[in-house]
Amino acid sequence: MDSAKAEKNVVYGVFLATLSFGFSYHSIGFPILTAAQSADSTISGLVLFPVFMASSSVGGFLYSRLRISKEVRLLGYLGYTLTGVGTLLISLVYLYRAPELYYYLSAVVIGLGTSGVETFEPTIISKIIKGSRTGSGVGYLTSFISIGLFTSNILMGLLYYEISPLSAYLYAGLAAILGGLIILFAGRKFKYY
Repeated sequence: MDSAKAEKNVVYGVFLATLSFGFSYHSIGFPILTAAQSADSTISGLVLFPVFMASSSVGGFLYSRLRISKEVRLLGYLGYTLTGVGTLLISLVYLYRAPELYYYLSAVVIGLGTSGVETFEPTIISKIIKGSRTGSGVGYLTSFISIGLFTSNILMGLLYYEISPLSAYLYAGLAAILGGLIILFAGRKFKYY
């Protein structure tokens, strides 16, 4: 496969994976609500937000400081898949009524994964789409993120309240992991894989 075709596959793969990830990327309000309801304490839920934000900040800082050449693979594993695993962990904590500490650990995993996504998606797009077209590429990326986020919060709300929080987190976790599989498949012949 020639380099131009591999790059095109990666760009389309990033857009498709971003859309799938967007479908999974629920508002952090859902885990806050679940932690608060499970512990029957508003404070327990509110503590989850700074835990998530701190881990996301640390992850973004560390990822931005590393000299990395395999962004596609890292986006798949440390971005989408890690976020999916963190979301699935919340479903296990909820299902088994584990102590609230495990909600916080799940939030750390989601935060680290989210920071991977936020770091590697625009990096990949800007490496492939150069010059005056970079803005358009990032604009398309943002559009796919927005479509996914809008849809995801509606789906998460419906699943959370109409079926159960467990179904909402299972859906979100699997959709994020699907995003990871999509980008890993699409980028397998790319030089930065």
